[in-house]
Amino acid sequence: MIRGVDTKMAMPDQRARGAIRGGGAVHHLALECDDYDGMLAGISAAGLARTLNEVPQVRLRQIFLTDPNGVLIELNFREQA
Repeated sequence: MIRGVDTKMAMPDQRARGAIRGGGAVHHLALECDDYDGMLAGISAAGLARTLNEVPQVRLRQIFLTDPNGVLIELNFREQA
């Protein structure tokens, strides 16, 4: 999934603070992935900043990164039932 953002729809204080950032109209890119542990190890080995999130209600683990253009990348790992 690729999610766009219309900067005209942002709140005025977001525009004033420069809170609207990223690669143009793309806010973030969401990908379904496999091998959470392997991906996390690779990201850590590369020294990339990341944020981890877990949503146990839907058996989902996530890794969030920012690409060099400021676009948020959301990596989703769903546990098999």
